[in-house]
Amino acid sequence: MGSFSDGMLNEWPTSHNVFSAPITVHQDRDKVGRPAANHVRYMMFYQLDAEKLRSGDVLLEAGSGLISEAIKIADRGAFSHAFLYVGMSMIMEADEGVRMLMASRVITDSPDKFLVLRHPDYEQMINNPEWGKFTNSLMFWLLQPEANKDYNWRGMFGTKLPFLNGTKGTFFCSQLVAEGYRRARIHLFRAEIPPERVTPNMFDSANCLLKPVAGCFTALPDRSWIAEFGQNRYDVMKEEPVPLAHITHERAKEIVAAFGPRVDELTRRINKKQHIASVQDLYLTLTFPDLPEADQISDELVEFMERRFPAAERLNFIELCKRSFEYGISLKDAEVNALITRTLRRDISATERLVAVIAGQAQMMKAFPPPPLKRRSIHKWLEKKLADAVASEKELLQWRKNALARIPG
Repeated sequence: MGSFSDGMLNEWPTSHNVFSAPITVHQDRDKVGRPAANHVRYMMFYQLDAEKLRSGDVLLEAGSGLISEAIKIADRGAFSHAFLYVGMSMIMEADEGVRMLMASRVITDSPDKFLVLRHPDYEQMINNPEWGKFTNSLMFWLLQPEANKDYNWRGMFGTKLPFLNGTKGTFFCSQLVAEGYRRARIHLFRAEIPPERVTPNMFDSANCLLKPVAGCFTALPDRSWIAEFGQNRYDVMKEEPVPLAHITHERAKEIVAAFGPRVDELTRRINKKQHIASVQDLYLTLTFPDLPEADQISDELVEFMERRFPAAERLNFIELCKRSFEYGISLKDAEVNALITRTLRRDISATERLVAVIAGQAQMMKAFPPPPLKRRSIHKWLEKKLADAVASEKELLQWRKNALARIPG
């Protein structure tokens, strides 16, 4: 059931580009287009470039807040956070919960606050023959079911206080990264360390097999509005005119809170130990053929989804992005056009791969779940939404291609 089952509550390439907010907010040509006559140079900002990354790349970040500084001191290193590039222009990280975001959301005035690390034998070490064709998105497939789960605060403290055990179904940042590699059966360290004991600076140690990769950030145009994106990426998401990424994450948490405890209690009635920590867990548990009240819960979940699914917000965000692109193109500014071109090409490439993923899932959902598991109303609802998503993404893909063709040069 992979990506779309939580993917509708995640962020696809439709959900963010550097034009999603600022151009529609600032209609001042001197701010958005060519520099004004009295132009002063603004602080330069840099964007993580997905075209220079490979699935499985680990990124370390040196934060500057109080919690980040405390982590660096406790971990005896320069970095406070770790996240993973999972392919299809997306990163996955455990920060405010487990999130899947576009890599383009990582914008900074200091690329040296980041360290990109790559396993030298990543492609050769994928020893499952069935995984070979998924090399460029393997981590996406392996970790996507964890999206929207809570942050593992107990586990984070437990890396330094061994008597503390982490909370099941949750992750802290470096634990999530190490778990992806564990599932891929790829060794990260010379002397192996369990994922729940891995800290960010362990990736930057002699025991780690990863090697640094340079040049993974691209300079953005010298414009004042770019600075708005150089803030904490989660603050940026919440402040967008249509904060789709934030809305979808909160909706996922609502669903788990509304249905999770009830389904957990019903699984105990049939002597199964289950803990619903994500929407994905909920969909899968509702396939249990002997789960009491499952048909009723499934119908209630469909009704809940119809009311709370962010369809209108998504359409509004797409229209906002389109208008922003159109405005940017109309400026006929070489630097802005170069940024738009790079963004469109990246999104086209990611969307083409995404459409193939969703189409494959739509086909799989026609026969999901296999016997003796039971197919219920929520699974039929998901099948329809997958089909709708394929059509929507194809339409947006064509719009991007048409927009790219109109840019001079």
